[in-house]
Amino acid sequence: MSKLPKEHKFIDLSDYGRPIARLIANIPKDYNAIWLKFRENFIFTTNRDREYLRWRYQFSPHIKYQFLEMRVDTDLKGFAVIRKQETPYGNIVRVMELISIADYENDT
Repeated sequence: MSKLPKEHKFIDLSDYGRPIARLIANIPKDYNAIWLKFRENFIFTTNRDREYLRWRYQFSPHIKYQFLEMRVDTDLKGFAVIRKQETPYGNIVRVMELISIADYENDT
């Protein structure tokens, strides 16, 4: 049983017309396009391109990571790397990376 107060628990937003994130096996080949747009928001950052994410997460020898993508039609609009972990307090999910296009519904 979760100790998270009821007012802070996750809510299901899937019926609000938003695109749904889905688990995928590999980092998408079109990921770099979203990364190049996302990084414009920063003056200084680690280069989190596809090659780096594959090295850091996909081919990690000791820790299993999972990947989520959000698409509108066939266009990648969001991507996340997550790690499931068992703790003495229950199972948790850690968000390791979260990349998205701001205002994607108006993106042309």
